[in-house]
Amino acid sequence: MAAKKKAPAAGRANAKKNGSGAAGVLRRPFLISVGALALAEEQVSSLVDSLTKRGEKAQKLGEKYFKKLRKNSSDILKRVQKKEENKAEPKDDLILRALHWLNVPTHDDIVALDKKVDALLRKVA
Repeated sequence: MAAKKKAPAAGRANAKKNGSGAAGVLRRPFLISVGALALAEEQVSSLVDSLTKRGEKAQKLGEKYFKKLRKNSSDILKRVQKKEENKAEPKDDLILRALHWLNVPTHDDIVALDKKVDALLRKVA
């Protein structure tokens, strides 16, 4: 019988260690919960760090593309303005020649004619 009493004493030590018994039944789920929370915290922290690094990279890349886009758009605007300036003069000359060929009076012709009419009206009056 003495051997039987020693086995339960060793069994009780293992029961406390493994979590069997009244206190062990509550201890094991508690430790699982704490372990799950610790693991979740580590993973969330790792995910936040990873997302932060990706965000910084994306911001730098976005700034680079924005600068490039702004430079390209200003270059394109300058080229368009230069082309418009070059086109403006020939268009004006072409229009003036077409109006002259059609015998349509220009603004200057009308102003000169108005002055002549005023001078004639003064002479008649």
